[in-house]
Amino acid sequence: MYKPILFVTLFLTSAFNSQAQRSIYLGFFGGFNNSWIINQNMMNSEDKIDFEPTFGGSYGGVFGWNFTDFQGIQVEGIMGKLGQKYTGLYMDSAGNYSTNILDFYDSQQELWYMHIPLLYKIRGGEPGGMGIGILVGPQISIRQQAHQTRKNNNLNAANSKPKIGDFNEPNTNDFSLLSYSAVFSFTSFNQLSDFFSLDLSFRFNYGLSDIIDKNARSKYHPSGDLDKNQTGALTPYGDNSYQSSTNAWVGIELHLYFHIPY
Repeated sequence: MYKPILFVTLFLTSAFNSQAQRSIYLGFFGGFNNSWIINQNMMNSEDKIDFEPTFGGSYGGVFGWNFTDFQGIQVEGIMGKLGQKYTGLYMDSAGNYSTNILDFYDSQQELWYMHIPLLYKIRGGEPGGMGIGILVGPQISIRQQAHQTRKNNNLNAANSKPKIGDFNEPNTNDFSLLSYSAVFSFTSFNQLSDFFSLDLSFRFNYGLSDIIDKNARSKYHPSGDLDKNQTGALTPYGDNSYQSSTNAWVGIELHLYFHIPY
């Protein structure tokens, strides 16, 4: 007599746990990232450049749908800061790098975006419990603000000259309003209860489009000067080719979700 009751109890428990993973959910998260800019056309390529770790943060909200026990989709709205920090050593008119430590300068390109990724999710593990998985998909980024700051340590030196960063240039409009990237996230899922889950994600983003606005690509040579050939085209790295500047970043995020099982 007890065996049928036990069987029904186990079946219903299993079914309930399975259903708990099929849900509509929403939540919020915060993150920390290390970012860099690939092919910085607005750097000063005649100077000696040393890149430094560049850190930023992000926060946002999520709306998603787990349409099976192991698959789902979600869309996010993220506010985040990206950019690149570096130090430089000026080169004098004879082509020699200064030996004066005061001729170093510090610079940082700061970019603020609203990111909107659309992600496909697949996970393994126990339905309604712990598991690991991945999220992949495209992302569109809407530029909010951008500027470059620079601290020259010896503006009065004979071989020191003003740089674009001295005047907080380039300005926001020199960067594309829209840019695109690919997202890959490795995630640890933890279903706290029928209604709440806590996820830890390691996320990688790689830019697929130029972050420099098309109307500003001929504005600056990498040295900060106008193209000396006056051709209207940039000549980065000493040739006539233009290489797109793209964002890339890696970060860690903590997500808290509220689920509505169905």
